[in-house]
Amino acid sequence: MKISQLIPSIRKEVEQPFSLKLEEAWRLIHWFANNKACVSCSFGKDSTVVLWLALQENPQIPVVFTNTGVEFAETIKFKEELTEQWNLNLIEGKPKQSFWNLWDGRELPDGSKHKKRVSVDRCCHVLKESPFKAIVKEYGFCYNFTGITVMEGRQRMLRICERGNYYYHKTFGLWNVHPIAFWTPEEVWAFTRHHDLPIN
Repeated sequence: MKISQLIPSIRKEVEQPFSLKLEEAWRLIHWFANNKACVSCSFGKDSTVVLWLALQENPQIPVVFTNTGVEFAETIKFKEELTEQWNLNLIEGKPKQSFWNLWDGRELPDGSKHKKRVSVDRCCHVLKESPFKAIVKEYGFCYNFTGITVMEGRQRMLRICERGNYYYHKTFGLWNVHPIAFWTPEEVWAFTRHHDLPIN
C-alpha cells in the first residue's frame, strides 16, 4: 500500500518520525519479551527485524516458524543458517494435512469468488493457524511478536486501526504484539542495512 491509501489515523502514525517509532518498538519489546513470549518468524525482512529486536532484550526468546511444507528452498536454507548464526531457540511447527492433500481434496481455489475465499481461509487454517495454535498450547505462550505492518495490505491496516499494535487474539489465546506496525518498507530496509542484518 501507499501512504496516501492509508486511513487518516493510521497515516498519522506512519508519518511520525522514525526515532519515535523505533522508541515505541523498543518499549513493546521491553514490556513483553520476558513474559512467556515468542516471536513468529517467517524469515522475511519484517519478521527478521522484529526477531533481532527481541533477541537484544531476550537472547533465549523462543522463535516459532510454521513450515507450511511449500516454503521456498531459499527460505529453509536462510532459516537454518540464521538459526545457527544467531543461536536461535527455534520451534518449528508443521501442519497435519499437507498442501498437496488439500489440493487433491479440491479444497483450493477453483476460480469462483466465493469458493476462493473459503479455500484460502481453509488453506491458511490448516497450514498456518492450527500448527501455531498447537505450539501456543504446548508451550503456554502469552505474547507473540510479529513483523506485521499496516503497509502490507488493507486487512492488516484495518485490524491494527481497530485494535492497536498489541491486542488479545481469541483464536490463539494470547496477545499479538506488532512492534513495527507503523514502519514503512523503506524504514525496514534502512534499519536492516544500518544493523547489517542478513537478508533472505
